[in-house]
Amino acid sequence: MKERGARLSDAHAIKVCQTFNLRTIMSFFKVKNVLHEELARVVVKDALSINSSDVVTITTWDHTIDVANAFAVECFRQGADAIIVLWTDEYYYGLLRELSEASLGEHSKICEMFTETETATIGMFGPKNPEGLKKLSPSKINAWVEGERKSHYPRNVERGIRNVGLPLALLTPERAKVYGFKFESWKKAMNNALAMDLKKIARKGHEVASILEKAHEIHLTAANGTDLTFELNKRPVHIDDGIIDKEDLAKKSFDAQLPAGSVLTTIVESSGNGKVSFDRPLQSMGLNVTGIEWKFKDGKLVAMKARKNLEPISRQFEKASGDKDRISFLQIGLNPKAEYGYLMDHIVEGAVQIGVGDNEYIGGKNSSSFGTVATMGKATLDIDGRTIIRKGKLSLG
Repeated sequence: MKERGARLSDAHAIKVCQTFNLRTIMSFFKVKNVLHEELARVVVKDALSINSSDVVTITTWDHTIDVANAFAVECFRQGADAIIVLWTDEYYYGLLRELSEASLGEHSKICEMFTETETATIGMFGPKNPEGLKKLSPSKINAWVEGERKSHYPRNVERGIRNVGLPLALLTPERAKVYGFKFESWKKAMNNALAMDLKKIARKGHEVASILEKAHEIHLTAANGTDLTFELNKRPVHIDDGIIDKEDLAKKSFDAQLPAGSVLTTIVESSGNGKVSFDRPLQSMGLNVTGIEWKFKDGKLVAMKARKNLEPISRQFEKASGDKDRISFLQIGLNPKAEYGYLMDHIVEGAVQIGVGDNEYIGGKNSSSFGTVATMGKATLDIDGRTIIRKGKLSLG
């Protein structure tokens, strides 16, 4: 099921950080339920503003069930209806292994039922162990993605379903081993990113958004030979500061993440000329994809290569349908406490992420069963002649 989100005032955001130190969130593996309850209050009351009119779907993996229980209880305290949807590795891999491509690509009646009923969702998605991703058929994954799209989009946007996604189910020793992370270092990095003051992220996000909303010509360069130009054309800009407010809802920006810290907008799909060489690896299908390089001509991806492990992406790309080869979005990281290398590159302050393929779900014109992204950590980004990121450092002064 797709994850979706809501936001408070600046003063309320400060109160959130004062009443609950987000450094404690990731201690949920060991600590008492009181910390689960504190996290639940942040997500349910402050991020989503759940009330008695809401119907909430909480998606969890088996190893995060205690946190899901706390979310559900907090929803009940607010008078809302709530249900927990439990996933396991056995269920997830079994679904993708046993169902045919035709079945996976069809509307899910269960998902459609949820989409017609829920008003908010909280997502903690896995799998616990990504080793099995290496064995999955790319065409089946594409089919499943397409089936999920049909089941949720555009109805979720039409109904204004809010969503908060949390990476708690991803933070496992098994995933750390597969991707070569040190588990304790990963937990520490997550704690630090979660501890960021939401007010500061919101303020910085609005400053960047005000530039992007009026932007036309974008020039992305780097010392590694990256030289890419594209256009924005005053499209809606989505700020993810971890909370969804009325402004977000007006923009149909219904998703939030914790940890937070990014600004995103779609790119004019027929623009995009040049080459981008990404200096950050992409964790995909249980592998680290390194040295990714894309070349664009009038918005069309005309060449894609990588130094290592491109096959999981290229196989999905080959089997995909729709606007799979069109440039899709620009995302800029805002969180100064986030670190590269732990599945959160996109929120690191000064990070530049470029997407290819589907962007319909964020207001773009690309419709496809395929979508991927890659990140630069040392880029220079010029917007209509103004440099807002210089060699990976945000520069708004």
